[in-house]
Amino acid sequence: MKIFTELVISKETGEVSSRDYTEIFPKKKLKGGFNIVYMNEYEKASSNVVFSNLDFRLLSQIRSLFKKTQTEVKIPVTKLAKKNDTTRQTVSSIVARMVKADMLYRIERGLYRFNPNMFIPFGANGELLQKEWKSLKELEDEQ
Repeated sequence: MKIFTELVISKETGEVSSRDYTEIFPKKKLKGGFNIVYMNEYEKASSNVVFSNLDFRLLSQIRSLFKKTQTEVKIPVTKLAKKNDTTRQTVSSIVARMVKADMLYRIERGLYRFNPNMFIPFGANGELLQKEWKSLKELEDEQ
């Protein structure tokens, strides 16, 4: 925003006065988007999951599996273990800690959903994901 001052002469009285104008630039529409991370909740949960650089790497790789169109993901334990030169058990224990920290919700064996109150993938409908998460947790509490 820029403010301009202009000197104006009145046609009727001949007096000189000043007038301020504000130039408003058109808003640029941003292309692309971003992931939404609720840092406070995410950091609290991460502190119960991450105890090493490997844990952090695995957590980041698991989180990156969740996309706008993939809110429920099969976590490829063997693939992640090979990629990070570790055991399947290490990857499974990270997943178990993420579930315990309420970062992940286990839909069925190997199929998980990330907590949208901590992380919303780029382009995803956060409000819808949070409603679905709430109903999943309510069903879990009823059982």
